[in-house]
Amino acid sequence: MKRKALKIFLPVLFVSVLSMFNCSGEDFGKEGILENDVSESTEQILKEEASQTDFVIDESGVLTSYKGYAKKVVIPERVEKINFGVFLSHMEIEEVSFPKNLKMIDECAFYDCSGIKLLKLPDSLERIGRLAFGNCAGVTELNIGKSLNFVDELFVWGCSKLGKIEVSPKNKHYSSLDGILYNKKLTELCVCPENCKEKIVIPNSVRTVKEFSFFECKNLKEVVFGKNVTYVDEGAFGGCQNLKFVKMNNSVKKIRANAFAECASLEKIIIGDSVVSLGNMVFYNCSLLKEVTFISKDIELGNKIFAGCCNNIKIKAPINSTAQAYAAKHGCEFESIK
Repeated sequence: MKRKALKIFLPVLFVSVLSMFNCSGEDFGKEGILENDVSESTEQILKEEASQTDFVIDESGVLTSYKGYAKKVVIPERVEKINFGVFLSHMEIEEVSFPKNLKMIDECAFYDCSGIKLLKLPDSLERIGRLAFGNCAGVTELNIGKSLNFVDELFVWGCSKLGKIEVSPKNKHYSSLDGILYNKKLTELCVCPENCKEKIVIPNSVRTVKEFSFFECKNLKEVVFGKNVTYVDEGAFGGCQNLKFVKMNNSVKKIRANAFAECASLEKIIIGDSVVSLGNMVFYNCSLLKEVTFISKDIELGNKIFAGCCNNIKIKAPINSTAQAYAAKHGCEFESIK
């Protein structure tokens, strides 16, 4: 998929054509259109460092606009919040220094700032919005401080070189293990960097694989679930184009919509007898998927779970099972198992 500065993927609407929308204030329910138009920025003379006059800051300490065009950006100390899309598509930025009292980075704030390589976030930072660092393709490492208490799972989507996320051991809400972001107790897997290892073994402590947590991890080939994973959230492994092998334990109960959508290398999968429901379009467009085995006789199946690949699939399941009924309804090959 070709990413463009003013086009951002919205995985929540993960359907046959990956939904795209303009990164403007209107799309997110904000007022007004972003002022830092890229075409205007490129007409300026590139400076080594931004000046204080390049920043527009309101009385409450919100950075609302950036007018500069520089390699190094030192955000003024009085800034406590960086507003929606302030640095959108400023690809000339190579280094950012954040103020020590910064509390929030809003949606799309640094989207498409592909020149940035290292993100060291201040200890004061509490919240990071969706796609805040989306498509920052140059970022290889990200460090999170002690105060962060909320981060959207898609805050680093499109950071194709990001290999690890580090978290301060003093943080009470999040932790990092092998470069992957978890909640503090390691019961929720939150974000796996796109430039991850080929094989991921999910720890036994994890109960929930959160929405879009492995989204478009193109290196990923094999996933082994820990023995206590019960819930795989929406789009969790969506777009993992090289994922071939998934080993689930009998702890898994629910797999939500689009969880394995666009996994173009996935050939076989076994749905254990603990699974009670599969969400809509869960295996959408898994073009090489040939065989799906259902161990349970009674499982709730969402709409179009094999959309885009149903004609190629053999469904193996018990006689008189919900999976057999689904195969008959949708023209899939069926083979009975005991």
